[in-house]
Amino acid sequence: MLQTLKLLPRILRNTLRINFLKFSGRLIFPLEILPKRNYKPVINISLLLENQSVFILRRSNSSFSDTFNELGYLRESALIPKEIPNLSLNLLGGKFKPKDACFRIINNGQKKWINNEPIFLCEYLKDFKKLDETCNIYLNANGIHRQQVPYTVPTNPHFKKEVDKFFEYVSKPIIEDDKFLLQGETNIQHDPTKLNYWHVEFNLIDFKGVALKYNNSTSIKDFCVKVLKDIICANSYNYLADPKPIPKKFYIK
Repeated sequence: MLQTLKLLPRILRNTLRINFLKFSGRLIFPLEILPKRNYKPVINISLLLENQSVFILRRSNSSFSDTFNELGYLRESALIPKEIPNLSLNLLGGKFKPKDACFRIINNGQKKWINNEPIFLCEYLKDFKKLDETCNIYLNANGIHRQQVPYTVPTNPHFKKEVDKFFEYVSKPIIEDDKFLLQGETNIQHDPTKLNYWHVEFNLIDFKGVALKYNNSTSIKDFCVKVLKDIICANSYNYLADPKPIPKKFYIK
């Protein structure tokens, strides 16, 4: 009760501003995708995928013909290797709809949502843009989450030290052509932002279980290209009928 009283001025200001924008026809942002205080801080993606099929959406800022080829398959050029780690996506089946993908969230709107934090859209009116020409890429989350991906790193002193330390008590990986043969993994993680509760990230996990960050090394680039070609493109679609709804137990406290 005390917390509600403290928030009352912001609640009233937000209500008045948003209602004014609604009645004047100037409210374009989908209020439905905002985080709510009765939402769980994080959706357990692995548990969700164990229970049902799930699709996620990636917005392409290119035209349909530049995103998909003549047969309707995703062009590898629609994404670039450095985008693959921490790839920004949207979870479908909840409140986020395909039409909402035209909104690009920027600045403070991109910051992580903290559990139970109240969000008032009137405080973020400069933190999103509506894009004119976009194209949606639909990905089968069940086909890209927790996929094992072999990759290599050179046997130079830096990587050798890391590999030796990690495999100190188990058999060390095979070496071919002066490269360690290692096993990586893909991972989808719920990453709610202040203006989009349904935001998720696609990450690449290295042999140590750590999320990779892109750099100019050949091994990381080759890893990303392999994931793009064999996993992302193989599980992408240019059309999706109504996605299966996500049960409320996965996101409501």
